Parts: sequence; structure tokens; C-alpha cells
Amino acid sequence: MREIPRLKFLAAASAVALLLLFPTILMPSAASAQRVIPHAFLGSATVNGSPAADGTVVAALVDGRQVAAKSVVGGTYPVLLVEPDGDSFAGKTVTFTIGGIPAAETFLWVQGEVTELNLTATPVQATPVPTPTPAPNPTPVIVVGEKGEAGQRGGQGQQGVQGSSGPPGVGGPPGSAGAAGPAGVAGPTGSQGLTGPGGETGESGSSLFGILAFVFAILAFLGTFGGMLWRRLIE
Repeated sequence: MREIPRLKFLAAASAVALLLLFPTILMPSAASAQRVIPHAFLGSATVNGSPAADGTVVAALVDGRQVAAKSVVGGTYPVLLVEPDGDSFAGKTVTFTIGGIPAAETFLWVQGEVTELNLTATPVQATPVPTPTPAPNPTPVIVVGEKGEAGQRGGQGQQGVQGSSGPPGVGGPPGSAGAAGPAGVAGPTGSQGLTGPGGETGESGSSLFGILAFVFAILAFLGTFGGMLWRRLIE
């Protein structure tokens, strides 16, 4: 027996002994009718193989009626004093529940006895109801009848919704080159360049060569500045 249950066992035994020795002191109102000494129970409480949680109620029942109840602390239930209201429970069986689940253990009630009873309970698993398999449908018998007359033509349906636009088409081949445009207008005449350095003095030539050179110089001058003057006049 473990140390804690042993202490509880001694405490329960002491309580029962006090009830046996001093009934009139503990219950002054019942001095004329002596009180029936209870049967004390204590022990562990286990649900589905694990200690019951703190606060779980352990109840004692006689003839299906609850006569005592205590809450679990540290996996054990405190002392349950199973005592009748008037008549004795002699020869009757005490049953127990843990959190409303019937315990597997029962015990025969004995006046003034202290019993260490470890209680175990297992929740009842609901038995699944099998789903009935539907009977197979009989194979239909197809009877070919006479061909009926054609029905009337149905009315025209509503216009459908316009579809979305299709993807863009592939680009065509490049076109042929166009004809050449007209020539543009001639640009303005550029500015006159800087005068070049004087040439070296040539050897004295004949007078005919000098005359020809002078004539050609005049013609070149007239050709250059004459064209410029002509353009300015016609613009």
C-alpha cells in the first residue's frame, strides 16, 4: 500500500471509529436514535488507463441512487462515507461512477468497514451501424414500340452571347519600295573661303602668256561672282 493511500486509510478508519465511539457527541440531535455507522471507501480513480483529471467526480450509488460523491485530486478520490439515511445498507452492493462513467468495481456494504478500492472505468464505444447495401436494380426489359409521329418544331432559341475577340493575326510581308521623290531645292551658297597666300613670283614669261593668264583670271572671277549675283537676282 502506498504512503498517501495509507494516510487516507488511517484517516478514514479514525473517522469511522469516532462515529462508533461518540455518536451522541457528533450528532447531538440524534441522541435518541443512534446513527448507522457508514462504510468508508478511498483509492485511485483511473479512466481508460490514465489517472482521472483533477475535479472529476467519483460517486457511490446504492440501488441506483447516489449516496456520496467527491472530486478527484492527484489521481485519487477522497474518503467516501457511504451511509444510509435511516435503515442499514447491509447486504446491498455499492456501485461507483467516475465522471458519470460506470466503474468496473463494486463492493458489498459492511457497516463500520474501511475499504481501499481502486476504481477503473472505460468509456463505452458506440458500435457503428453498418450501412445497408442497396439491392441491385433489375435489368430493364426494353420493348421496341411503333415509331411515333414527329413532334412540332420548337421555337427559335435566344441569341447566344458574343464570343471574345480572337488573337491578333500574323503581320503581312513588307510592301514594295515606293518611287523616288522629286529632287530637293538647292541649298544656299556657302560662304567665300579665305584668300590663300600669294604665290611665288614666276619667271618672266612672254607677253602672250601673261595676257592669256589675265584673261582667264577675269573669266574665273566673272564665273564665280556672276553666278552669285544671278542667284540673288532671281530669288
